[in-house]
Amino acid sequence: MWFDRIDPNDPLQLTDGVYGALARYTFVGNANIWIWGLLGNTDAKGWEFVPTKSRTPEFGGRFQVPLLSGEAAFSFHHRLMDPSRSLLPLPAEEAERVPENRFALDGKWDIGAGVWFEGVLVHQDFRLYPFRYQQFLNLGADYTFGLGNGLHVIAEHLISSSSDKALGGGESLRFTAVSADYPLGLLDRIRAIVFHNWKSGDWYRLITWQRTYDKWSFFAIGFWNPDRYQIYASQQGQALFAGKGLQIMAVFNY
Repeated sequence: MWFDRIDPNDPLQLTDGVYGALARYTFVGNANIWIWGLLGNTDAKGWEFVPTKSRTPEFGGRFQVPLLSGEAAFSFHHRLMDPSRSLLPLPAEEAERVPENRFALDGKWDIGAGVWFEGVLVHQDFRLYPFRYQQFLNLGADYTFGLGNGLHVIAEHLISSSSDKALGGGESLRFTAVSADYPLGLLDRIRAIVFHNWKSGDWYRLITWQRTYDKWSFFAIGFWNPDRYQIYASQQGQALFAGKGLQIMAVFNY
């Protein structure tokens, strides 16, 4: 989610892409290294509050190694932000371009259930804005229960905060999500997902029925969410699935 805005509630899983290049090399033993560069992406992406400065490159990398029954990795990304186009109320005297560095550790393992964690520290080198650090920690697990055709359940908990210190406390956000997916047969499946925002007390609830043919897919989506849909911290008031309703979709794959 550094580079996309895929909404887990969107059955089509659509998102804007980015312009960039990626090189990846795999060593003997399955350790691998990634190096990437981005250019020409001036809109905010992922959970970004401040877009990238026009005509400035972004770059980063990732080193991933096998660890016990799974794998762990360290990732890094650097870019220059454009405070004049920020969604935040930044001081007018802020610098024209602000460096941002992201550091991440993540790991996933199969211990009967699948478990994973993702931890991110973001440093934004503002001169005047006090909250220069963002911290994210996500913990998750999934398991397929042997009920009927197989009930797949995923649970995740996200903690994020902003502060003036790398590991300091500050403004925080906590989300918990639980998703259950069950195939009714060869053509049909049903999925339910619930989010809870612990700070605001808001609940987000969706249930989706899907029927899939060779070229056609049909969806019926019932939702009961707050009027201000805030799954993404950087997308205040987004209208997608806001409030209560029923959405019917017919999709042709060509």
